[in-house]
Amino acid sequence: MTPLTLPLASLMGSEKTVPLGHDVDSGTDVHWDLATSPHLMTIAPSGAGSSMLLRMIAFGVTQRGWDIVGIAASGLPGLQLLENWPGVHAVTTTGDGHAELVHRLGHELRHRYADMQQDPGLPKLTPLVVLVDGIHMLTRTMFQDQTKSRERAEFWNSLWQLVHLGRSVGIHVALSSCDHELVPSDIRAQMTTRIALGSCDRTTATGLFDDSRYGGPADRGTGWISIPTLSSVRTFQGFVMPGDGTEGEAEFGQDLRPASVQPGLYTNLDLRETPYAGSAR
Repeated sequence: MTPLTLPLASLMGSEKTVPLGHDVDSGTDVHWDLATSPHLMTIAPSGAGSSMLLRMIAFGVTQRGWDIVGIAASGLPGLQLLENWPGVHAVTTTGDGHAELVHRLGHELRHRYADMQQDPGLPKLTPLVVLVDGIHMLTRTMFQDQTKSRERAEFWNSLWQLVHLGRSVGIHVALSSCDHELVPSDIRAQMTTRIALGSCDRTTATGLFDDSRYGGPADRGTGWISIPTLSSVRTFQGFVMPGDGTEGEAEFGQDLRPASVQPGLYTNLDLRETPYAGSAR
């Protein structure tokens, strides 16, 4: 199937949505609506296009002028290509880096909650999107050393808080995994936009969509999607960002890309700057 390059016109809709791809059944574009579905999950076997889809989501987020951090747990170069994009504060590639980033995100979450409680009239903060490529690798390998049980518990508790509490203060998570059962169940339950790319068996279809009728073989970048605003699971083809597949360089739309990104963050999320720098405000 011919790849579908993201039409920049798709970014001209609601300010709280990110284009994902094409609803093959209806012939319309499909968006991730952060207001109705704060978190997103993609399940795909290796090579089915989940890293490419996350990269395309990052492109859409950047065009909105929002903030991004990435956890590249899969070992693939997909998210590492984002490091120099505007609005991208960190992309981690090691277990220690993942742990430090999630720790700092916990600080950001607490700062946002504290300000919201002190002054409920504050304008909403710039959305912060956390991309996790290959959460199954974290499940399998993160802190498997039995002497690091405390670190492991802290990591998963912090990630759980981001998913369960972040939605009300503008923190959103988009993750990928090769297997839905390797996404912790209390995190998986919060992923209300769900995508299956590539071959999808009955077990996966049931776990994602509560219906084994969906699934089967599919080309790279194609599959099925379920979002709260659609009444049923739809056949789906994901967009690829402009320039993807050439040299991995995004062709940013000059009319949409902000001249300067104002992060609006409380916490320094750039792990290249050490030690932890505390509040940015």
